[in-house]
Amino acid sequence: MNLIFLILGVTIRSDAGVGGYYSNLRYSVADTITRDTTVPSTELRSFWTVYLNHERVDYTVQSENNLQFSNTALTDWLNLRFSIPLNSSLTFNGATENELSCYHKLLSLFQDSVWNKSYVNALLKLDLDYELNKDFTITGGNEIEHQRYFSPDSAFYNYYLNRTMLDLDIQFGDYLTLTWESKLHRLWAQTQPQHNYTEYILYLNGNSYFLRNWTLQFDNTFSRRIYPARNRSYADLNPSLFINRNLGSLLGISLRENIRFLWFDETTAIYQNQLTNRLELELEIQPGSAFAFRITPQIENLRSLNQTSSQDYQEISLSLGVELLRATRIWLSLDDRFGIRRYLLADSAFQSGYRFNEFTLTGSWKILSIHHQELTLETMLNITPEWHQEAIDNLAALSSSVELKYRW
Repeated sequence: MNLIFLILGVTIRSDAGVGGYYSNLRYSVADTITRDTTVPSTELRSFWTVYLNHERVDYTVQSENNLQFSNTALTDWLNLRFSIPLNSSLTFNGATENELSCYHKLLSLFQDSVWNKSYVNALLKLDLDYELNKDFTITGGNEIEHQRYFSPDSAFYNYYLNRTMLDLDIQFGDYLTLTWESKLHRLWAQTQPQHNYTEYILYLNGNSYFLRNWTLQFDNTFSRRIYPARNRSYADLNPSLFINRNLGSLLGISLRENIRFLWFDETTAIYQNQLTNRLELELEIQPGSAFAFRITPQIENLRSLNQTSSQDYQEISLSLGVELLRATRIWLSLDDRFGIRRYLLADSAFQSGYRFNEFTLTGSWKILSIHHQELTLETMLNITPEWHQEAIDNLAALSSSVELKYRW
């Protein structure tokens, strides 16, 4: 059978495994009966994924099918992609992505999640790539997505979403690359017309390598979304800047600046014109080949432009991280971010100042690797407690996952 696939130019590989996910949100409720509430979510699942790749001179076909059974749902993802060169400069690409999720009550004793809506999602995408030369590429395309719930309601509604796009990629030698994207999105929700919208998106990205050991990257995204209601329609401008300097193999310095302007056509107590600014400086120290250490101070501010509101805050934090490098079979990354957020008005329990500590651990262990076969264990743990001025407002969130995967 493998010889037949080899002759036909088909390669097949598979993943199979088991995994689990658990999250827990614990918070207090100002009530004489219920003083403490826990919202857990647990998922135990098994999965099987098959990848197929077929390459010929005149076309390429790739497919991926993932079947997953958990204590809450039976889900299947089927993705198919193809590429057909029309001539030396023009390529026709297509893709379809489909998902079917059916929630069940076969293991009701082990179900604690509130997500129980069965649905089907289908997406079709077609585009053309025109490569004028190795430094200039134009891509134009369209995709349409349909989401349908078996039992829709006001929160989970059926819709059609159409996305039209035109992209330009330009490279100026080895020193500068530019990407420009323009998109038009339209969503139709027949039974929930208040959710219909039209959205225009413009995106510009540039990467510069003019100086040795220096990297300069800038992004700017502008979007305009229009709903039937003026108080939900808005414009969003999000520029960002990234500068990196490598001081040899020992030290790297990175600076990130992210700004967001948000304007609503009509402001309300909830929808306010806002300015958000985040400044981050990261120092990465690699004293040897085994470990890398990260030190990242960060400042973030949110301000309402019309007047001070209950959403306005100031936040300052420090993140300390360590990453295990070049281990034969083990990869490990640990980050601990702690800081203070202060709301300017502090007029409610949801907008009161607090201290926080966000601990994140991610890792993987390649248990077995023989020829084209691998057995891998991957895990993630995130713990985020908050300490407010009033103890009753304290909150603690936990999420964790573990996955054992066999690939052949």
